Amino acid sequence: QLVTKLKADTVRTFKAHSPSPGSQIRRPSVPDYASVAERIVLQPQPSLLLCHGYSGSGKSLASRALARLSGAIRVASDTERKRPHPLAPVANLPLPESAYSPAALDAQYAHLLSVAEQILRAGYTALIDATFLRRRHRDPFLALGNMLGVPVVILDFDASRARLQERLLARAEGTRDVS
Repeated sequence: QLVTKLKADTVRTFKAHSPSPGSQIRRPSVPDYASVAERIVLQPQPSLLLCHGYSGSGKSLASRALARLSGAIRVASDTERKRPHPLAPVANLPLPESAYSPAALDAQYAHLLSVAEQILRAGYTALIDATFLRRRHRDPFLALGNMLGVPVVILDFDASRARLQERLLARAEGTRDVS
């Protein structure tokens, strides 16, 4: 298993180098850890990429860019938990507090694990955008990668407490982000 750190300051680089619709894809000049992750996902063998970090650390922005650059299939916990059932449109309404109970979170990670397994068994790279703050939520994904013989890359995002608060306040003020 390969564990790679992808720092939050890389988010700015991804954002600055994200291709606009219809443009040629440009490879960003980013630190080596992002290059390693990109090389892994461009291999013919599928891999499992896990975003790790607090809400507001830049996981979603960077994972969208990485998915576009690499062809990985991105699954975002924020989107999946707002679907009433598989393949349904996302209900873009605030979730009740019960959606964040330990049992609800465990069920959400179990769902993400099931989707990741389907993607990997189909021969594609799975990019899972969730916080993965608890080891008990990460371990089943690491075991899945081990069982299927695919590399697992943990993309670790962090930002200062002030930056996290700033981003979460902006999100709460009505951005159109599903988070």
